[in-house]
This record gives sequence, C-alpha cells and structure tokens, in this order.
Amino acid sequence: MNAREKNLIPKSAEIGLDAVFTPSFYFAGENLFSPEHKARLFTMIRNPVDRTIAEYYTFIQSASEDALREMSLEEFIESEHYQTNWFTAFVAGKFDEPLTDPYLQSAKELLRTKYIIGVHDNIYGSIELFEDYFFWRSEGSRILKKCRRKNMKGEFNRNFAIYHKVGHRIRQNSTLYQIIVGKNQLDMELYWHGVELHRAQRSWIPKQYPTKIIPLKI
Repeated sequence: MNAREKNLIPKSAEIGLDAVFTPSFYFAGENLFSPEHKARLFTMIRNPVDRTIAEYYTFIQSASEDALREMSLEEFIESEHYQTNWFTAFVAGKFDEPLTDPYLQSAKELLRTKYIIGVHDNIYGSIELFEDYFFWRSEGSRILKKCRRKNMKGEFNRNFAIYHKVGHRIRQNSTLYQIIVGKNQLDMELYWHGVELHRAQRSWIPKQYPTKIIPLKI
C-alpha cells in the first residue's frame, strides 16, 4: 500500500507535519500529492566541484573493496563510479539517456518554477530563507535554535572530515578543477542559474525577523 492509499497527506496535516524529505521527488509528486494537497520543493545546491569532493569522500568511506577505498580523487573522477552532470540528470529526471541541452533547459525551468533554493556556501542564509518562506521560524524558540545548531555543527564536522581526507580545496586555476568542470558543464550552468534564483528569491521573500548570526561553538 502506498502513501496516498494510506491517506498520509491529510493525516500529516492533522499532526502538523510541515515537510517531507525524499530523494525521489518525482515518485513523491505522483504518490503523495494532488491538486488538493500541493507542495513546494526546496533544496540546497552545491558547486559541482565541491559536490564531487563530497561524493568521492562518501564513496571511499563506504566502498567494500580495499582497492576502491584507496582510490585517489583523480582516479575516482576517471572511473565508472563517478557520474557526471548528476545535478542536471536528477532535476530533469533523466538518468537513463544521454543529457542534451533541452534537458538542461527543462531543469532550469523546474528550478525556477518549483523550488525554493538554498546555496551550500551560504548555509546560514539558506536555512533562514527556508524558514522565512515556510514560516518555520519562531522568535525565541529554544527547540528550533537547538535543532539548527545541531544540524549546522554536523555539517561543519562532515565538511572538515571531507577536506581533511582530500587534503585541500581544489584551486580554480588547477588542472584537476578544470577537468571536473569540463566533465560537468551542464551542472555548472545549472548551478549558477540556481545561485541567481536563490538571490532573486531572497529579494522577494520577506524576512520574519532580523538576522541574528550566532557563532557556532565546536
């Protein structure tokens, strides 16, 4: 029995469920929502080069073979385990065929019309944007502040572990950086399109409260 047959959405409204998190949003759209129970997508986008580093770290941490766990970043991006232009394929829902410009344009339009967009390089501001749009923020809420701080600390620690393993951020003038960009040209264009959408959304989504950046204690 799927979620729609279980009547999940009406029940979730009764218990105050504000968000559904899933990597399969096309499936969720077909099985969870309807014209009577609509939803707005939100996502945090990441520079494809930084995403590649994070993907490499996850891969070598979870690989079952010693040879794969010892693979270098350079070897990883040249291997069959690395999927290029993943972001475009994910948004356009096209993993089973070669990506072309029409799919990129379709992905751009989906980001523009369906998503509230956060940018990983500005996590604080992006979380604030989500909270402002969905009215999730309550001034003085201790639970919300504790939840935000916990998630921010977890992301900081994960990023520290990733770059500690890789050794450094990839410099933009390096050969490796250019190789990754060359393999992900569609994703790079979609990413910068998303960054501009994020800035535009921040300009028209009103802030609930003045920004208060609290230093993160590690």
